Formats: sequence, C-alpha cells, structure tokens
Amino acid sequence: MKIFKRIFYFILSFSIYFIIKELILLVQFSFSIHQYFGWLTVLLLSVSVIYFVLIPMIKIISLPKTLEPTADKNQIDTLRKKRIDSYSKRLLSDKNKSIIDENFYSEENYNKLIEDLKIKSSLIKKRYITNTFYSTAISQNGFLDALLILSNGFKMVKEIFELFNGRVNNRDLLKIFKNIYFSMLIGGSEGVEYASEEIFRKLAFDGLNKIPFADKIFSSLTDGFVNASLITRVAIITENYCTMLYIKSPKDLNPTIKAINHSTKIILNDVFEKVKKSLLSITKDKTGKLLSYSLTKAYSPIKYVFELAKTNPENEDNSSDNGILKRLFRK
Repeated sequence: MKIFKRIFYFILSFSIYFIIKELILLVQFSFSIHQYFGWLTVLLLSVSVIYFVLIPMIKIISLPKTLEPTADKNQIDTLRKKRIDSYSKRLLSDKNKSIIDENFYSEENYNKLIEDLKIKSSLIKKRYITNTFYSTAISQNGFLDALLILSNGFKMVKEIFELFNGRVNNRDLLKIFKNIYFSMLIGGSEGVEYASEEIFRKLAFDGLNKIPFADKIFSSLTDGFVNASLITRVAIITENYCTMLYIKSPKDLNPTIKAINHSTKIILNDVFEKVKKSLLSITKDKTGKLLSYSLTKAYSPIKYVFELAKTNPENEDNSSDNGILKRLFRK
C-alpha cells in the first residue's frame, strides 16, 4: 500500500511541475509583449489568488464547527438535535415556524430540513460545476485551469457550508481542502475515458466530420467535463459532511466514479444540448463565414462554439448556464 501512495504523490508532484511551468510560460509571454504588461499580469494573478482562493478559505475557517458526522451510533440523536438547531436558523421564517412542535428534533423533521437544504445546495453546485466546465474548456492553460478549479472549489465549499450554517472540524476541513487541491492537480484516466465516450455519444450526428478543428473542440469539451467532474466530487463530499449523521468509516463520504459522472452528466445535460445545436449550425453554414472564423480563431474554436450557444435564439432562456455564458462573453 505504501508503494502505491508513493507513486500517487510522485505523480501529484510531477503535476505541480507542469502547472508551475505553465505559470512561468504565461508570465514570460506577458513580459515579452511589454515589461509593464508583464508586471500587470503578475499583479492580476496575485490579486486573483488572494481574492478567489485565500479570502474564501479564511471565510470557511471562520464558520462555526457544527457539521461533522459521527461514527458512534449513541451520538446520533445528540448530533441530530445539534444539526436541526443549526439548520433551522437558516430555514425557519414566519410562514414555517409551525414546524416547531414536540417532533421538532425527530428524524422525520431532520429529513425535511435536509430535503429543503439540498434543493438550495443543488443550485449552488450547478452554478459552480457549469462555470468550471465552461471556463476550463476555454482557458487551454494548465495554470489558469488550476486557478479556476481552486477558486470555484473554495467558493463553492464556502457557500455550501454557509447554507448549512457551519463547517466540519479542522481535521475534516483539511481533507476537503486536500480534495480541492487534488482536483486541481489530477484528472483520473477513468474520468477522461468516460468523458470522451460521453461527449461523443451526446454530440454524435451526421456531418460531424465537416466541422473545422473538431478534434480541438472535443478535446476542450473533454477537459471541461473532467474538471467539472472533479468539482462535482468535492461538492458531493462537502454535502455528505453536512447531511450524513452516521458513518462507519470516512470512506462512506466518498462518492463512486459512476456517481460523480452521473451527477456531472445531469448537471451539464442542457449545456451539451446547446453545444450540439451550435455544432449543427456550423455544419449547415453555406457561406463559409463560420469556417473562416474558425480558421482565424484556431487557437480556441471551442470559444466560438460557446459564443454560438449564447447567441442562438433557440437557447434563449433564463437558465443558470446561459447566464454563465453571457458573463463569460460580456463585451
């Protein structure tokens, strides 16, 4: 077992090398344009790390420790009471204070509170998972991907903990932080393989081979899906800490790869429908305009596909992923 751990941590260390290398190349490229532009890039990256990573971490640490599950069955009732007191502060209002009665601390009432909170939590997860998919599919830079995953991971965990009005103890919090860190570094081979198969299955249609730079588009979509899956894993683990009362071992908190992929697929289903419509519009274009644009924007054809998804009249709605698209391409 120790040999596998050593190999695992060696691979992680190797991943850090590539992320740092991407950072150095980005900074060097900025300085090659102009010295002032280089220092501006360094400043913006520093501010981004502080604002999007360090500040959310500090806010998480400042929350009260109320949420860790127990491995002792005799502590379940005590923990349930503690959880209900914490959750109810977030949920109770004048219209639902009638829920406070002799059964206020019952298992049935606990499940009702959890159900309400999970609905709100699902909206938080969808927003950050979709944002991770779009942004990392476009970025095409290892360091920027890492920064986006760190930022979305910490901000999402902060919002989920705030929703449940507390956080886990320092030991378990460190485990969640490690999961975010590992998500930044790795994209497991199973996830990549599944993502490729799932994307081709969802987007397959006649004429797909007519799309310029289709290989780059699908590579970007695969990267985005894998990164979104990693954030999904962090989200599920965090939510399990907040909702599960009893666990036999810490492994009970970890979702399976199938559960992670299934959740990610459901969340991104509307996204892929929009992307498929965009790709179909490219194959139907007779003017050569789309081909010309793709040739001039070959470094990021996926960005053009997302732009089409934003402007396609069939995709006009109030969905959260459409809102994310509009923010990404705001002019």
